[in-house]
Amino acid sequence: MYVKDILKRENNNFDLLRIIAALLVIYGHSNVFVTKKTHDFLNHYIFYDYSGGVSVKVFFFLSGLFVTNSILVKRNPFGFAISRIFRIFPALIFVVFLTTFLIGAIFTNLSLGEYYSNQETYSYFYNNVLLFLSYSLPGVFSSNLSAGVNGSLWSLPYEFYSYALLLCLFVFGIFKNRNLATLIGIGIIIDAFMGNKFIFTWIQSNDIDRQFLCLSFVFGCLLALWKDKVNINIELILASFIICYLFRNTSLTPYLMYISIFLTLTYLFTRNFIVHLKPRYDLSYGVYLWGWVIQQIWVSLMPGLSSLKLTVLSSFSSVLVGYLSWKIVEKPFINYGKKLSKIFDNKENKTLL
Repeated sequence: MYVKDILKRENNNFDLLRIIAALLVIYGHSNVFVTKKTHDFLNHYIFYDYSGGVSVKVFFFLSGLFVTNSILVKRNPFGFAISRIFRIFPALIFVVFLTTFLIGAIFTNLSLGEYYSNQETYSYFYNNVLLFLSYSLPGVFSSNLSAGVNGSLWSLPYEFYSYALLLCLFVFGIFKNRNLATLIGIGIIIDAFMGNKFIFTWIQSNDIDRQFLCLSFVFGCLLALWKDKVNINIELILASFIICYLFRNTSLTPYLMYISIFLTLTYLFTRNFIVHLKPRYDLSYGVYLWGWVIQQIWVSLMPGLSSLKLTVLSSFSSVLVGYLSWKIVEKPFINYGKKLSKIFDNKENKTLL
């Protein structure tokens, strides 16, 4: 199936893939909370990553694929910015607010007076809402093996930066020439792995996890850019794994393995038997945002939990809270963002680009 057809909602079930990915993040983190290690079943096959890390990269791949297609089809930069802001920040503010002023107050080892008078409490809220991340609240989860209040937030600034860079490239007309846009995309991937970076100067050369976010997002962008040319089928997937095998145990292995994973998942989640399992609600973002906090709560309430029990309890709890987040916060703001973006969806904006 060509990517242009895959992008049609009726032909894919990426909502289910995102939910599975969010739950795999919880599974991967459960080992961290219990043993402070990231070893899991996937780590036995991909020694340089684990289920949580791969899942985040899947999120970035799908984001690159869909947001690039969105801006190319709608050609509405203002609407694009509004829709991204209304997708990311309402749910983020919701989880950070409740974590800071309710959950933190319950699980701190300080008195309420000390907790609410501590500047760190308010710094946590404002910093995270503005994507200047902070991971600690005074006295909260301090006795847990992993003391960070919400480690899942680490990827959000990179997602936001990716959207901003994509928007800038569109506004400057880069996408009018697919070949030029492709070269820039390849350059961005290479830059992320260079010792002396030109673009991503804030990513350290040994920060493999963040470097691969660039690969994941840009690969999705490139598929959207060439959606009328790329046909994702069994032959392409087999070829990708063969190439990955031929370059095994080299510096290219992780690049090629992630590409093979993305192609395989894209193919699988466009099969009819999976498309028919489409969930009613898009809970993935809420599950992802709340998963870590909920795991910390369970670890605090029930010390000594096994990673399996922690995974099960946290998954059910996160799905429930993710549903509430979707119904109360995410869906209403997404709808409002769509209405607001239509104001800018006019011929004047299109002729400026």
